[in-house]
Amino acid sequence: MAVGARSRVRVPAPGRGEQWLAIATIFLLAFGLPTAWFQADNTAISQGDTSVIVVFAALFGIALTRLVGQWGHVLRAMRREPYLVAFAMFLVASTVWSTDPGLTFRRSIALLLTTFFGYYLVVRFTLRDIIRFSAIALMAGTAINLVWVVALRKYGVTNVTTEISTSGDWSGVFPQKNELGTTAVFTLMTLLFAARTFPRYRVTYYVFAALNVVLVIGAHSKTSLVSMALLIVLMALFTGLRGHRTLYGGVAVGLVGTSLFAAAFVTTNLGPITKSLGRDATLTGRTQLWTDVLHEIARKPVLGFGWSGFWTGGSTGPASYVLQRNLWHPPDAHNALLELLVNVGLIGAGLYLFAFLRGVFRSISFVHRTPGVLGLWPLVFFSYVLLRSVTELGIVGRYLPWALFPVAVALVGRDRGERRFVGPTAEPPSPSASALPPSPDNTAAAPAAKIATFTVRRPPT
Repeated sequence: MAVGARSRVRVPAPGRGEQWLAIATIFLLAFGLPTAWFQADNTAISQGDTSVIVVFAALFGIALTRLVGQWGHVLRAMRREPYLVAFAMFLVASTVWSTDPGLTFRRSIALLLTTFFGYYLVVRFTLRDIIRFSAIALMAGTAINLVWVVALRKYGVTNVTTEISTSGDWSGVFPQKNELGTTAVFTLMTLLFAARTFPRYRVTYYVFAALNVVLVIGAHSKTSLVSMALLIVLMALFTGLRGHRTLYGGVAVGLVGTSLFAAAFVTTNLGPITKSLGRDATLTGRTQLWTDVLHEIARKPVLGFGWSGFWTGGSTGPASYVLQRNLWHPPDAHNALLELLVNVGLIGAGLYLFAFLRGVFRSISFVHRTPGVLGLWPLVFFSYVLLRSVTELGIVGRYLPWALFPVAVALVGRDRGERRFVGPTAEPPSPSASALPPSPDNTAAAPAAKIATFTVRRPPT
C-alpha cells in the first residue's frame, strides 16, 4: 500500500440473530433481570446475585465469540483511547488491596466485560445500528416501567416514606426512584437522536420520549429533572453552533456553566429554585456526605479502598465513620469523582478523567468532520455523563451508558496507524422483514449504501 493511502478494515455483517442478541443485552444492561423487578419499597438488590452473573456472563460470552478472527479490529478500537483500557484493568487490579477482595473481583470483572461489550458493539455495528438497537430496547423498557407504575403499583410505586424517598414516588422496575429518573433521561436523549436519524419512525420515537418525561416527573427525582432540562438546553446549543467556529467556546461555556449550576444547586441554597424543587441547602444531606467522604479519601489517597470496597461491612466496615455521621445510610458518594477517589484513589480517578476529558475535546472535532445529527451524538453523550456525575454515582459500572462509553471514545479517537476505521458491511434486508425498524442505509433505492460505515478521519496535517 502506498504511503498516505487510506487503510480500510471491513468485518462481515451480523445477521438478525446477532442483532437481537445485542438488543437483548442492551435491554438487560439498562433494566436488569426480570427477577429483580419484583422488589417492594426500595429493597436493595444484591449486585452479586448468581442468576445475574450467569446470565450476563453467557450473553457477553456469546457476543465475544462473534469477534473470533476479528481481534485486530478490536485492538484498533482500543488503541484509540488506551487510558480507558488501563482504567478498566486498574479496577481489576484493585482486588489486591481491596478491603473486600471477593466483591471487588466480581464487580470489576463485570465492568471489564461490559467495557468489552462496548468494543464489540463498535466493531460489529455502525453507530446508526447502535442507536437503533438502543432505542428499541429502551422503548420496551419504557413500556414495562409504565405497566409497573400503573398496574403493579406494589412494586412500581414507593409505598413508604424514608429519608430519600416519599410514598407515591415512581420507581418502576428499579429499586429506587433516582435510577428510574436517570434511565429515563438517557432514554429521552437516545430517542431524540433516533427520531432525527430515522424520520420514518419519528412519531413513535417522540411519543416514547414524551413518556419518559412523564416518568421523570412521576419519579419526583429532582436531580434527574434538572439534568433533563440542562441536557435539552445543551443539545439545542450544540445544534445551533455546530456549523460555527464558536463551537469550542459554546461547548466550554455550556458544559462549565451547567456543571457550575448543578454544583451550586447542590451546595448552596438557590432560594426560589430550591424551594420550588422541594430541596433544602444540603440536597438531602449530600454536602455533609461529601465532606465526610473527603475525610476518608485522605486515609488512602493514592490507591483507595479497592473498587466497591469502601461501602462494605456496614457500621463495622471502612465507611463506618461516614455512615455514623449520615443517618440516612448512603449507598455511595453521590458524586462520580468522589466515588472513584475513595475506591481507586488518585491513579484510578486520573485514568478515568483523562479518558473522559480527551473524549470531550475530540468529540468537538468529530462534530465538525461528521455530517448529520450523528456527528453530535458523542458530544451529547459525554454531556449526559457529566451531568449524571455531579450528584449521582456516575456511569462506571454494569450499566448501559458505560457499555456505550467505549463506543463514544472509539468514534472520536484517533489511531496513528490508520486514517479510517470502517465498520461492518451491512446486508440488504430480506424480503421477510423482521420487527427491526429498517435502517435508511439498507434500502434498494440507495445501492451505494450497501456498505454501512462510520468513519473517523484524521484532520489534515
